[in-house]
Amino acid sequence: MSIIHPTGKVVYYVHGRRFYNTKGERDGRNKAEEYCLDNFLNPSESIIQFDSDTEADYYDYLLEKQNRGEITNLGHHYQLKLQDKYVNANGDIIPEVTYNADFIYQDLTTGRRMVVDVKGSPYFITNDGGRFVLLKQIFDKVFVEKGLYIQIIIREDKEWKEWRIGDKKKSQKLIRKQREEIKRLREETKKQAQAEATAEKEKAMILRYRQWQKNGHGLTKQQVRRLEYLEEKYKV
Repeated sequence: MSIIHPTGKVVYYVHGRRFYNTKGERDGRNKAEEYCLDNFLNPSESIIQFDSDTEADYYDYLLEKQNRGEITNLGHHYQLKLQDKYVNANGDIIPEVTYNADFIYQDLTTGRRMVVDVKGSPYFITNDGGRFVLLKQIFDKVFVEKGLYIQIIIREDKEWKEWRIGDKKKSQKLIRKQREEIKRLREETKKQAQAEATAEKEKAMILRYRQWQKNGHGLTKQQVRRLEYLEEKYKV
């Protein structure tokens, strides 16, 4: 099972590989398309865009279940109509209401078709003023005769769990703690990326200084001290 990452950034998924936008750019899809072309894959058929790593992780989980023969007909980003367009009593045209399911599949154990929405935690279910819960209630009512309802899946205590309407909400104290933890993990990820970038830059400096010496170009005392410090730091 894949590891859940503390991020909600867009994921471009190609046969198990993940591609992301570079900070400040929107080049994730380009990276995925280049990978497809390098590996003789059709980008339009092979690239799946997920809203988060959590969603991509659950897709990996469902693929494992499908490979084991537990489910079949796994689909993603499946649109279902909840309500037709109509004209209200005031004469206003009200557009149709649709719901985009994260996943849909056939459970071979129960024989039921499952519609799934994946959330990072209960906080992400209720932080929109209850709009998502209302959509779920409408969905459950519309499709009850077909045996369908939205199964809300969250990641909790390193396990996938189903969240149901009526489940006890987290306290504000717990929500704040969760937000702080997500922020801390993001900061750690950022610091790690910065440290890796610095290391690459300094190792390149070692190679550059050594090349200068090899070519007979002298280094200043400051550059010599810097080279000695970096060689000791990286044990090279």
